[in-house]
Amino acid sequence: MKRSLSIVVVVLLLASVVMIHPVKAQSEIVIVPDDYLTIQEAIDNAIEGDSIFVRNGTYLENITINKVLMLLGENKETTSIKSTSSPVINIKSNQITISNFTILASEFTKPTGTYQYDEATYPKTAIKLENSYFCNITNNIIKNSGTAIWLFNATNNTLVSNIVSENFFGITLTDSSSNNTISKNSLTNNLCAMQLFGTGSIISHNMIKQNYIAYNEQGLSLQDALSDNYPEDDLPNYIVENLIEYNEAGISLMDSQGNFIYNNNFVGNIRQVTDAAPVAIVSFSVNVWDNGTTGNYWSNYNGTGNMSYIINEYNKDNYPMLIPFEIPIENFPSFLPNSPSPTQILSIPPILDYPFFLILLIVLLCILVIGLLRKKRYEKL
Repeated sequence: MKRSLSIVVVVLLLASVVMIHPVKAQSEIVIVPDDYLTIQEAIDNAIEGDSIFVRNGTYLENITINKVLMLLGENKETTSIKSTSSPVINIKSNQITISNFTILASEFTKPTGTYQYDEATYPKTAIKLENSYFCNITNNIIKNSGTAIWLFNATNNTLVSNIVSENFFGITLTDSSSNNTISKNSLTNNLCAMQLFGTGSIISHNMIKQNYIAYNEQGLSLQDALSDNYPEDDLPNYIVENLIEYNEAGISLMDSQGNFIYNNNFVGNIRQVTDAAPVAIVSFSVNVWDNGTTGNYWSNYNGTGNMSYIINEYNKDNYPMLIPFEIPIENFPSFLPNSPSPTQILSIPPILDYPFFLILLIVLLCILVIGLLRKKRYEKL
């Protein structure tokens, strides 16, 4: 009896070791067009956590992503996704990465002349993040679109090192989009490089940092960015360390309260700060233009540093800088490498295929059998 019980214990212990040892569920690397001819077909057949690597070429298709995955192009200069319908890429899930593509809404042509919102162009969107969280849009070229990147009720996303050029709108945040990081992007030759459009919602607590915003009709447009309850809400948008130069308007403000705007270089803009209306100066917006020790560099500032830079009676930079801030040029996307090859892509961490309670059951059975063995031994004594 003792011998048989010992065998049972050994078997149970071995079983518990097997069960406790993690069985890895590895994510896969799917290659287009090797494994699937189209990107959408690859997405449809992928499982959560897969990485889809797209070889060089032009892919004429619309893409909807509704699962966690990484979508990486071989080279942003030579791997393009193009479509005449909108959005070209529709992100409707969380934790999605898109990197190393050229993305075009092919029928859109940037209009010339005075900046004016046009409903007909707005839907032609290259990338739309809709109710999405923790997504990464990095190292892409996005051009010839009504809107290059549209965040619609999107939170905690990262837009880094993208080249956004020749669009009506570059990057747009609407419908309560908040806690997003927009950094190290190059936004040039757009009618409006970036807009925070909060009419009917709250656009707050976004970080806009170290972007190159140049040669646009409007650099940054803030309309109803942050709620009317400022300062009680205390969730400002931060616009810091950006190079804003040679735009017709550097920043356009309309009914936007309590945003923190400092450590930026405003260089050679026809109007450094203005209202969304073509002529009126900022009238309903009160914002913070310094951090208590440093403000912004204004190329048209003629003071000695002891005088504030006056924007209007409600807005002023108390600590204007006499020399520009050093914003390293290597931060901008043209200096950054492409994404790794398929063999370098990191897969998601391994997970256990067996639930915890089953492992616990095995351990408890082992303890029970050991207790029975001891009882038998004491009875013989």
